[in-house]
Amino acid sequence: MEESWSKEDVAYLLRGTIAGGKHSELERFMNAELPQRLSLGRPLRVKLGLDPKTPSLHVGHLAPLLCLKRFQDKGHKTFLLLGGFTARFGDPSGRREPRAPLSQEEIHRNAQVYEEQAFRILDRSKTVLVNNSVWFDDMDVSTLMADVLRPLSLAVALSHGPFRNRYEANEPVSVVELLYTALQAYDSMVVCAAKEGKEDDPAEYRDMAGTLDVCCDVEIGGEDQIFNFGVTRRLMHARHLPEEIPVVLEYVTGARDQPIGPGRRRYIPLNLDPDDLYKAIVAVPDKSLLRTFRSITDLSDDEIASMKDEIGRDPHSLRKLLARAVVRLAHGEEAASLAERAYETHPRGEPVPKSAVVLTGEEAKAEMGAIVLVQAAGFASGVREAEFLLSEGSIFLNDKPLAISDELEIVDGAVLQRGRGLWAKAVLIRVAPVAIVLPYSMLGKPVDAVDLAIMSGAARNLQEAETLLKQRRVFLGGIELGLARQAEVRDGILVEVVGEDGQRRPVARLDLPE
Repeated sequence: MEESWSKEDVAYLLRGTIAGGKHSELERFMNAELPQRLSLGRPLRVKLGLDPKTPSLHVGHLAPLLCLKRFQDKGHKTFLLLGGFTARFGDPSGRREPRAPLSQEEIHRNAQVYEEQAFRILDRSKTVLVNNSVWFDDMDVSTLMADVLRPLSLAVALSHGPFRNRYEANEPVSVVELLYTALQAYDSMVVCAAKEGKEDDPAEYRDMAGTLDVCCDVEIGGEDQIFNFGVTRRLMHARHLPEEIPVVLEYVTGARDQPIGPGRRRYIPLNLDPDDLYKAIVAVPDKSLLRTFRSITDLSDDEIASMKDEIGRDPHSLRKLLARAVVRLAHGEEAASLAERAYETHPRGEPVPKSAVVLTGEEAKAEMGAIVLVQAAGFASGVREAEFLLSEGSIFLNDKPLAISDELEIVDGAVLQRGRGLWAKAVLIRVAPVAIVLPYSMLGKPVDAVDLAIMSGAARNLQEAETLLKQRRVFLGGIELGLARQAEVRDGILVEVVGEDGQRRPVARLDLPE
């Protein structure tokens, strides 16, 4: 039979996989067995399994999703398996403690999000979507014991490092955790069984395990899946089936070289606000750039190869290109353009204040202590937490770190920030001359704009209030007030007025009675 594939095709399909001898046996499996399976002259059956354990896919999931897309682009039959059954227990790979169980409602909600996010990348018309709860929920105990559990020996399960370490330390090792790998292996032996349009029919999968033409040829996953892949191959071999070929992807790394690949703790969800996602990705270290481009973007190999010389000259531009590519995959081209523009406005990635804390002139002149200011900004719920944040160097005023002992002179427009980078938060500090306590009669009721202008001191009388409101020069909580406007007043809200010079200045803070 004439081969319909080339070495370039194999390299394309194995893009971003482990290399360099760390897992030499697995590398041989991929590089030797994949060409052999391609030589069969039929589309391969390729599986990517994801347990919907979290409310969103994360950046590390882009690597296996893009890998699955490369297989479907080459005409192979691709299966996206959502582990509605296995997510109830969770993959124990690489963990030191059992996972907390999820409710059915949580799993269903997460699965809906996973599906929506995955099909921003995958071609829905070329992807078979399946859920392993379809066959496992239908399975009786005798079938579970005979077909799923019997082939797995305790010795094999306890050969897994985390299990062995916990067992030897006399720490809990749940039977459910030991069986997870057998469940995943069973997935690979039935996932392709259903006829088109019948993927949700349990009868399609019943008694199909071990049938030659419904088994996976290829399974995609990260380095944390290596033990699971090994068990699956072992169990398929025991059933005299062609062993699936594991396509094992390297972890990609983010800031501080922390892994962001599947199964790792650096969790950067794809449903992050595009601006925040852009800032998270732009922190990728220079030495990881090319590998990260290969793993979590859909740029071509030629495009990536052309970047090699740019790393030494202008790595920051490449990091921005990477961030744009990732945001485009997660949120679309328009969102990527807007996120890039927002980052250019704040090139160091400082957070834009999305709320404000309003102080009076008297409070600001009293040289408020750092501990009190941190609590006033809502960054800490008490003195102890505020002291901890300050001692850790996590609080900045106008980009300068604050210490516990600092006595501060606060000016209007100062920015108080907690943390750096992606998870940083910032508030704008506004200083009003006075605080005015509103009468009880105004609690919970809309207040007329004219009354607000006079009570706050923005206007001295009715005529001046009407003039200012007609000219749209009075603002409440940053919102422009008109003459006929009524507004809800909340505690601590700022009133501003636009002066003759066109600048807005604080007039008063409005406080509700206790």
